[in-house]
Amino acid sequence: MSDLDELLKTIGFSGAENKKAGRITVAEKDRRTADGILFDSMIEKDAYLIFKEKIGVKNFVRQPKFKLQDEFTDVEGFKHKAIHYVADFAFFTKKTYFDKKVPSKVIVVDIKGMQDSVFKLKHKMFLYRYEKKLYLPKTKKHILELVEIIKNESVKSKN
Repeated sequence: MSDLDELLKTIGFSGAENKKAGRITVAEKDRRTADGILFDSMIEKDAYLIFKEKIGVKNFVRQPKFKLQDEFTDVEGFKHKAIHYVADFAFFTKKTYFDKKVPSKVIVVDIKGMQDSVFKLKHKMFLYRYEKKLYLPKTKKHILELVEIIKNESVKSKN
C-alpha cells in the first residue's frame, strides 16, 4: 500500500487500495451502456439516445474512421503506420471508413468534454485533409441544438 493510500485511508476514504487506474466499476459500466454499447462517457451515451430518438438510427453511423495520414517508410527505413481519427458519429452516410473525401452532406460529430493535445492535433489534420467542419457538442443543450442543424440539413438534401 502506498503512502497516498495510507493517507486516504486515515481521512476516511475507503476502497482506495482496491481502485486500479483506468478501470471502471460495474455500476459505472451499467450507467454508460445503452443498447448493449459501452460508451466512453455519459454525455456520449445521452447523445446517442437523443440522436436515436430524434433522428433515427438509420441516419447515422457510430465510430466512423478517418485516415489522416498514409503509412510511410522514413529515410532510415523505419515503417510508420497510418494515422487515423475515430469520431463518435457521422450522419447521412452508411460508410464507416473514409480515406479520401467526405461527401458534403455528411455531418461529423465528436462529443468532447475536454480536448487533449492529441485530439487538437488530429482535429487540425482532419480539417486540413477533409476540409469539413467537425461538430463538438459538450452538453445536452448543444446536442439538441445540433439535432436541429442535422434536421435542417436533412430537409436541404431532400429538396
